[in-house]
Amino acid sequence: MSYFIAGGTKNTDVKRRAIEIFEGLVPITCHKELVADTDGSYAHCHVCNKVIGDKLIEQDGTNSWLLLVGAPVLEFQTDKDWQGFADEYFTDPKKVLRNKIDGHFSVIAYDSTKGIFYIASDWHSLIPTYYAITEYGPLICSAELPLAKILQRKPDKFGFAQAIHNGVVWGERTRFKGVYKLEPCVLVQIDSSNNVRKERYWEPANETIWKGTFDEIMQRWLTVMRETIRTFTDNRCDAGVSSDLTGGEDSRLVVALLHDIGLSFCVRVAGEP
Repeated sequence: MSYFIAGGTKNTDVKRRAIEIFEGLVPITCHKELVADTDGSYAHCHVCNKVIGDKLIEQDGTNSWLLLVGAPVLEFQTDKDWQGFADEYFTDPKKVLRNKIDGHFSVIAYDSTKGIFYIASDWHSLIPTYYAITEYGPLICSAELPLAKILQRKPDKFGFAQAIHNGVVWGERTRFKGVYKLEPCVLVQIDSSNNVRKERYWEPANETIWKGTFDEIMQRWLTVMRETIRTFTDNRCDAGVSSDLTGGEDSRLVVALLHDIGLSFCVRVAGEP
């Protein structure tokens, strides 16, 4: 994974302390740094894995920026494509999150013209993203502990109890008061007055039930799955793709579709038959 911190700059001391604490937690294996720093916002991202597709887009002619972290699936090649993606995101982020991006990602963005921070998770919230609201503006980070240290937030007893007994804290709650994590398919908007708006950009109710015979529905589903596999591998081909398959029916289907599409692959089997 990569490590990131972002926030407003209404208090330079808080910004300095935030970056110092954050830098102390970043492992030495990081191979590059992405930085945006304006009068109204800042973002620091340390990329640990060369396979990961982190991207920082600084919008032309403004102080707006968009940080895309994780392994997003996007079919963009040129800087103009990325600028267009940022323009669309600031116009209608929910539409872009639903229709323009796939894969595992977190989006942290700042629209300087509106003074709004945007934080969004992917469909499974696989890229850890946490945030806290302060009198100086929002703080957003890839881990909850830096936020708790920076803001000296007290432990949340119920959150710690869940972490100890269940191994995870459910919902948006964390182990610290006033520190929140993004759930799947959530878009958070924080304006310059610290007003927070949370909404889901996708829910199962948004979908319609497919109609047709069993064979027709299966063919449609297989077409969608083929396209998903092809798009993902096309986006990651330069870096390679590694998957942990459990050996169940879904894993066998993925392997069968790779063969059907004509993609070269290698399967290693371990454990008892």
